[in-house]
Amino acid sequence: MNAVTFALCQKPGLGIALWLASLCVTNQALHDAYIDLGQEGSSVQQNVNIPMDESYTLSIWLKNEPQKKDAPISEKQRNWNEIICATESGDVPTASNGRKFTLSLKTTLTTAQGAQVSEKLFSPECPRPSNEDGRVIHLDFMDIKKGNYSLSITNGKPIPVPNSQRAMLLLHGRNAGFP
Repeated sequence: MNAVTFALCQKPGLGIALWLASLCVTNQALHDAYIDLGQEGSSVQQNVNIPMDESYTLSIWLKNEPQKKDAPISEKQRNWNEIICATESGDVPTASNGRKFTLSLKTTLTTAQGAQVSEKLFSPECPRPSNEDGRVIHLDFMDIKKGNYSLSITNGKPIPVPNSQRAMLLLHGRNAGFP
């Protein structure tokens, strides 16, 4: 999507028609970006093309891998809220200072020429909002200007993730394409 399409998609009436024709979509900057959340220091690096200045949301999608038959997946394991945030039963370990272990992802955005544009630490708040889908965790927003970049995302704190599940990172335009 470019800036012209975005502007047309925001128009009342026309925007709905374009959206129904699948011409208005959310900009997705990452493609097949899987990260091992169970291992500290695991990372993903991708070149991303940002078609227009926009605010992007970094999210994690819990993807079930049905071909891995290590163990059946319980409802608790299907829900990121239960995996990332401590439960009443205390399943998530705590540090010596009593703070809960939560996910911590460090992002570094650099230009194609290697100049660092931004560095940000993403960590979900716990407890998670009650209206949030437990399979997708929205971490935070980052404003990115139009251009080509290299994005590196590194796991700073491992969390227990069942072997039958994988974490896919999503970086999508926040409101682009929706009338």
